[in-house]
Amino acid sequence: MCREGFYREEVPYEIIVGEVEDVIGRDIAEMNLCKPCPKGFYNNKTGRASRGDCIPCPVNFTTISPATTWEGYCVEYD
Repeated sequence: MCREGFYREEVPYEIIVGEVEDVIGRDIAEMNLCKPCPKGFYNNKTGRASRGDCIPCPVNFTTISPATTWEGYCVEYD
């Protein structure tokens, strides 16, 4: 399970049932790693399953670094 500020892709069903040709070109080992939400996004819950679970900062705000865990870390930018 990934900590706050990170997410991990769910392993596609095709891999579980053995239809690997449906996921050719995808790095399975990479999919199992926790990845940080990118700059400009935050995530305040554990166990997130996709980048889509990262919440964007308000308009005209961004974060200083990736893997931010709270909207309060969103700062205004010029």
